[in-house]
Amino acid sequence: MFKSKVKMLGLSSVVLTALSLLAVSDRTTFAQHTIPEEHYVKMKTTLETEIQQMKSTINNLNLMLRILSRKLDLKDIEVRALRDSLDKTKQKEQWEHQEQPYKKPFEQKYDEKTRHRIKRGGWDEDELWCYTKNDDVIMDNPVGWNTPDRAYKTFPPGLRLSKSTIPNAGSGVFTDVFIPAGVYFGPYDGDIIYRWANNYNDGEYAFNIYKHGRIIFYRDAGPLDMSNWTRFLNCGRDFMELNAEAVQCREHVYFRTIQDIKPGSELFFFYGWNYARDTLNMEQEFFCKGFNGTFHQSIASEWICQ
Repeated sequence: MFKSKVKMLGLSSVVLTALSLLAVSDRTTFAQHTIPEEHYVKMKTTLETEIQQMKSTINNLNLMLRILSRKLDLKDIEVRALRDSLDKTKQKEQWEHQEQPYKKPFEQKYDEKTRHRIKRGGWDEDELWCYTKNDDVIMDNPVGWNTPDRAYKTFPPGLRLSKSTIPNAGSGVFTDVFIPAGVYFGPYDGDIIYRWANNYNDGEYAFNIYKHGRIIFYRDAGPLDMSNWTRFLNCGRDFMELNAEAVQCREHVYFRTIQDIKPGSELFFFYGWNYARDTLNMEQEFFCKGFNGTFHQSIASEWICQ
C-alpha cells in the first residue's frame, strides 16, 4: 500500500516538474496572449514558489511514508518474535504438564556404584555447563524410550535430517529456522555403558561422562531405539565451520549454539582431537587456521584451539 502511494507521489513530482517547465517557457508564448510584463513576472514568481512548496511537501510526505513503513516493518518483526516466544512458552508448558510416555534421561537406571558417585559430592566447574531458566532450550519431540527408530522420531519442529554438506559423511542435522547463538538443545540420549569394550559401533556415538576429571561411564547413542536426534550431528571440518559445542551438565551432555545459525544450515560441533586426527587426518594447526583468539560465542570450547 505504501509503495503504491510513493509511486503516486513520484508521478505527481513529474507532473509538477512539467508545470515548472511550462512556467519558465519562452515569454513570447505568453506575449501572444497579450499578458502584461509585470503580470507575467508576478505570475511566474508565484507559480514557481508554489511549485517549490509542493515539491518540498511531497518530499516530506515521501520521507514520512518511508519512516512509517520502516516502523511497521519493525512492529511486524516484534509481533512475529512475540508470537514465536508465546509458541515456545506454550510448547514448554505442554511439555512440563503432559504425562510423559517415556523415561526421562535422569530416570535411566545406573548401577549402584555409579548412582552413588553421581549423588555424592559436587562436580567440577567444567562439568556444570548447565542451562538456566533464562536460557532458550530446544526440546525434543517426546517419544517412548526403547521405541523402534526412536532417534529419527525425536526431531524437534524446525530441525530435520538430510544429506550432509560434508562429502561421504552420510546424513546431517539441518535447521529450517533461525537459531541464535546461546540456545541449548539435548540432552544427548544413549545407553549407559560402564566398560569401553561393551560399546556399540566401536564407540562412534559414545560420550565420556566425567566427574572430577575421571570417567564414570559412557553414554552411547549407538542403538537407534535408545538415542535421540543429536546422534546425527556431524563434526565440523575446521574451526570456522563449528556452530555448536558439546557441554557436560552433571551426568548429561547438552549442546549449545555458538554462532547465529541461518535457515538451511547444517549443525556442526567438535568431536575431539582423536577423531580430528584419526578420521579427518587433521592436526590442530590446520583445524584452527582461522582461530583469532575468540572461539565464536562459546563458553566451553576455548580448549580446542589453545
